[in-house]
Amino acid sequence: MIYRQTLGASEPGYFLISWLSGNLGFDRVLFTSLVNGLLALSFAQAALKLRAMQTIVLLIVLTNFYFFALYTELERLKYAFMFAFFSFVNIRNRSAFLVFSALAILSHFQVVLLYIAFSSVFISRSMIRLIFQYRLNVYFVFIVSFLVVLFSIFYEPMAKKVVFYYNGGSFLSIIKAVPFFVLSLVYARNFKKTSMIFLPLLIASFVLGGGRVNILLYFSFLYFALPYRGGANFGFVVTTLYFAIQSARYFPNIFLHGRWYF
Repeated sequence: MIYRQTLGASEPGYFLISWLSGNLGFDRVLFTSLVNGLLALSFAQAALKLRAMQTIVLLIVLTNFYFFALYTELERLKYAFMFAFFSFVNIRNRSAFLVFSALAILSHFQVVLLYIAFSSVFISRSMIRLIFQYRLNVYFVFIVSFLVVLFSIFYEPMAKKVVFYYNGGSFLSIIKAVPFFVLSLVYARNFKKTSMIFLPLLIASFVLGGGRVNILLYFSFLYFALPYRGGANFGFVVTTLYFAIQSARYFPNIFLHGRWYF
């Protein structure tokens, strides 16, 4: 496709946003700033929904390494997370949830891992009911149908990405991911549910390497950590200090090279 060659991306959601902003005459810097603001807003709404304290939310959006990467470098992933956060905020509004979820996945295919992870309990229960009770859940059918259509249409670019990132399996990536999993277990009320959520992400981390999978692990950890004492807990403090130090190391790159990673 032309947009794949031009933008270096296969995600139609990202292309649509880029095309609309360009054709409507938006200044790129102003539009990027607007989207960054919406990203911070969407996360704040999601975090407050989890009963996080406002100061905790501010610390994350203003100091976190991954947020600075999203603000300045990871364009497609920024849109994807923005829509993903809005989908979580609207989780009780099925129509809005499905629309935002589709926009998130179509903005960056990587976040499909996040949706698969958090749907793993529902998917496994639906499969058990289908096999042993012959009961079919309509939302299970929708999820499976959507994934089948998605993989059918975008199989080639997805397969190329997997082949590109696959390095035979990385145990080092698993070691880096385990702290997020262990800390989540500390604050989670359901060991089985937490394990099922993290299992697909840990497998993806092993197969594809840490890289951007770690950002999915971090936000999954926040899902469990933020409700505990409003986020004012040991796990949050440790991870926040670590990522704040990482941000301080990379921050000069923005002024020297105009990029977060260099």
